[in-house]
Amino acid sequence: MDKRMLLALGIGCLLGLSGVVRADDATEANLKARVASLEARLAQVQDQQDQNWLNARRAQEVKALVREVLSDADTRASLAASGATAGYQNGFFIASDDGTFLMKVNGQIDFRYMNSFQQTGGSNGDQKGSQGGFELTRTYLTFSGHVADPRIGYFVRLVVDRNTNAVGASVIKLSYKLADNLTLFGGEFKDTFEKEDMIEASNQLAVERSLVSYIMGTGYVQGLGVNWDATDNVRLTANFNDGMHSGQYNVDAPDGFPASKDFAGDQRAFGITARGDVKLAGDWSQADDFTSWGGDPMAAFIGAAVHYDEPDPTPTSLPRNKVLAWTVDGQYKNQGWGVFASLTGAHELWDQNLPESTTSIYGVVAQASYNINDKVEPFGRWEFLYSNDLGPNSRNSYSFITAGVNIYQQKHNAKFSLDVLWALDPVDGELINTLAADPRATAVGLLQDANGERNQLVLRAQYQLLF
Repeated sequence: MDKRMLLALGIGCLLGLSGVVRADDATEANLKARVASLEARLAQVQDQQDQNWLNARRAQEVKALVREVLSDADTRASLAASGATAGYQNGFFIASDDGTFLMKVNGQIDFRYMNSFQQTGGSNGDQKGSQGGFELTRTYLTFSGHVADPRIGYFVRLVVDRNTNAVGASVIKLSYKLADNLTLFGGEFKDTFEKEDMIEASNQLAVERSLVSYIMGTGYVQGLGVNWDATDNVRLTANFNDGMHSGQYNVDAPDGFPASKDFAGDQRAFGITARGDVKLAGDWSQADDFTSWGGDPMAAFIGAAVHYDEPDPTPTSLPRNKVLAWTVDGQYKNQGWGVFASLTGAHELWDQNLPESTTSIYGVVAQASYNINDKVEPFGRWEFLYSNDLGPNSRNSYSFITAGVNIYQQKHNAKFSLDVLWALDPVDGELINTLAADPRATAVGLLQDANGERNQLVLRAQYQLLF
């Protein structure tokens, strides 16, 4: 074979071998690259699996913690016998979760300044001509609700005495709802006789109730009664009690007030009170105050009541007077205007060591107000008292005028009131003694005039908070 051919064949073999070598090198590099890529992807998948495992583990831990907390809450609830709810709805309240127990707490604070202006400072001859100062006229704390059953109700009002700061109870009332429209009640409560006296002190128009209300009203009594909503427009109530003011302790008051409130301390044998109210328009809740609020519908109400009282046969030193009292009243509200009027009469039959004779006393109240945007409310009131015999040295009649304004921050919950009471006639000793029959009447602010004096003025300013 030619040397040249052998040389060419050798060169070709070498070139072929080098191609194979180069091909093998390329394949190895490619494989290494693919292996590296697969390892990277595997690491990524492994990392994702680790994260998912951690998240699942955390979720299980959280679920276990929630189950532990719920279990602990159930244990605590079972230890407390039942769950409870609390909050504020027209008063702070706490109630069982099933609604069988409820206690609501309310309060009232009346901070007042009063000044009586007289010619010589009254019957004591003080030449200052005026007596004024501050007082906490009313400080109440009220507990109400029901026990074991929404039909079994209670109402307790604690009162801080404005002179001594001693705490006592003015209302202790139990009730049982016999039906949706029929409720039995008993204890110590405001008698359902005179309309102005029945409306809460916090919902009055003037700073203080009228003198007629304190003189003609029967006050707090102890007894047993029933409320009956005869129809949607007619409400009737009656109670059998221990006599007028039998729920008010006043050892220094005249005319046989109880020296104690137990059954043996009553100075009256018994009393009976019956009242009926008719709603001519509006909602019954509008009869709870004298103010006409914006947005309320027109409202009109009329009412009447009668009270009869028998004297206790002992002690014999007290007057033996039977009492028959009656009252009629009407109320109207519309577009800010509020009007109220009442006529009340009381007749006492005296029969102790004297020929029977009758003493009669009559009282008239008329008042009107106009509420401007639920913020400012000017008002005026006229009242008149007449008696055929208030006492041996007394007048037969007395007239009073009250004028003022209410400034509302949050309706009755926060309001400022300012008024002036003008006694057109002399405030004599007999009138003061008659007012003293109700311990609350000192809040009116009248003082006894000296002989020949008249036109006493009483300035009254008050800020009220309800909660």
